[in-house]
Amino acid sequence: MGPVRGGFHYDEEPNVYLQVSGESDVLLVHPDYVRAFSAGLRSRQPPSLADLARDPFLRQIPTHFFHMRPGDAVTFPGGTYHMVMAQTFDRLALNFFFMPKWRKLEVLDHDWYSSERRGPLGDERLALRQLWARTLVRLYEDTGKAVIYMGEKNEYL
Repeated sequence: MGPVRGGFHYDEEPNVYLQVSGESDVLLVHPDYVRAFSAGLRSRQPPSLADLARDPFLRQIPTHFFHMRPGDAVTFPGGTYHMVMAQTFDRLALNFFFMPKWRKLEVLDHDWYSSERRGPLGDERLALRQLWARTLVRLYEDTGKAVIYMGEKNEYL
């Protein structure tokens, strides 16, 4: 909400971003290039003009930049580096994440679930994430209360 510039990051799950009011600019980096672009970091600063001048590879990475108005929406796969930059004080947007069923999003090599499964904790970490997500769904279904848990903070409704 509001005139805040979001950080340049990726989300593990595929998601839909919906502009409800106000306007925003969005920058997306194609998910096939996220590992090379991010050096494995979940968030980073966008490259500066000096970075682009020093590293010709960065200039070749497919990016998408576009403007969103109320009613506009964009979907993108998990692992897509993105940054949303509010352009008006009255910006309100919703972001919906798609939580997969067990082992259902391990399709592409660059997908977060595929790469996580190849990691040192593999199935154990993915199983814990499933339990975590399903517990929050159950909380909502049983009590009508929700916890927003994506991102670097927890907010309670």
